Order: sequence, then structure tokens, then C-alpha cells
Amino acid sequence: MSQFAAVPKAPEDPILGLNVLYKADPSPSKVNLGVGAYRTDDHKPWILPVVHKAEQALLNDPNADHEYLPIDGSPAYQEAARKLILGDSAGADRVATVQSLSGTGALRVGFELLRRFYVNKQPGQTPAKIYFPNPTWGNHHNIARDTGIVFGEYRYFDSKTNGLDFKGMCEDIKVIILFYFIFFDFYPAIS
Repeated sequence: MSQFAAVPKAPEDPILGLNVLYKADPSPSKVNLGVGAYRTDDHKPWILPVVHKAEQALLNDPNADHEYLPIDGSPAYQEAARKLILGDSAGADRVATVQSLSGTGALRVGFELLRRFYVNKQPGQTPAKIYFPNPTWGNHHNIARDTGIVFGEYRYFDSKTNGLDFKGMCEDIKVIILFYFIFFDFYPAIS
């Protein structure tokens, strides 16, 4: 018997489950819009030409090396990401950046930061809580749970219209904001 026989199978991810249904569908006119990847007519991954161009630039760069990056990632990448997201006004003295592997890796790093340095540091303080949109990727809840982060959800998708549930989202966000005003007494901070 395997040492890992007691490990329970994770629940199916509803978003990735669409991929399984897509592959099982015999229709010749099907289109896979479930996972954010471009596909060819033969259902193979299609790589954007700009990605090929960037790969070639890296391969042909005589200054490229295979040294380890600093623990927080490439300083040039961090600077470019900071400027792309926040513009030129957000300098390194005002914004902290960390490079990670993928969105899942970024969530884990972010949740660990919250768990270690923000959540439950004051005796008797209500723990900080993060909110996921519903639905979200199945692994998001697991990452939060594994780091001990308290989490909730807010509505944003209306399955009846396949569109934004603006009313439901606003109702949920109002409740979230009210919760923080009551439990963290933010009123003086915003007056």
C-alpha cells in the first residue's frame, strides 16, 4: 500500500471541468472558450507571434545567463510590471513588488504575507478576511485554506444571463465594507 493512499482526491475544478466536457463533445463545430489559451484549428496550443519574438530575443541575447534571480525576482521585471500596472507615479519607494511563478504562485506568496504579517497580530482583533469572486478557480480556496486565511465570496456572475451580476456584486461589496467599518472602526480614518 502506498504511503499516500490516505490522501483524498481533490474536488473537480468546475472551470477545468469544462475542458473535459469539451474533449468529450463529438461536435465538429465546438469551440473551447473555457481556459484562457488560444488554440489552432487542430486544437493545439497557438503561441502568439509576440511570444515567439520574445523567446527569440532571449535566445539571441549575448548577455542572457542562467544565474539565479534574487529571491524577490528580476528587478527589471518588477519595475516594468509596476509601471505597467500603476504608471510612472508609483515608484519603488511606495510600492513593493515580488515576482512569482504564475497566478497560483502569486496567490500563495500574497496569502503567506498576510498570514505572517497582517492577520491576527492584535490580540482579540477580528482576523482579516479576503474575498473571492463566485465562481473562481477551484484552487484559490485551497491556497487560502492551506495558509490559514479566512475567506468569503462575493457575487459577480449571473448564470441566467451569462453576464455580470452587478446588483448582487454591489450588495455583497456593501456588506463587506460595512463589516470592516463596524469591526475595524474605519470611520475616523475616512472622515
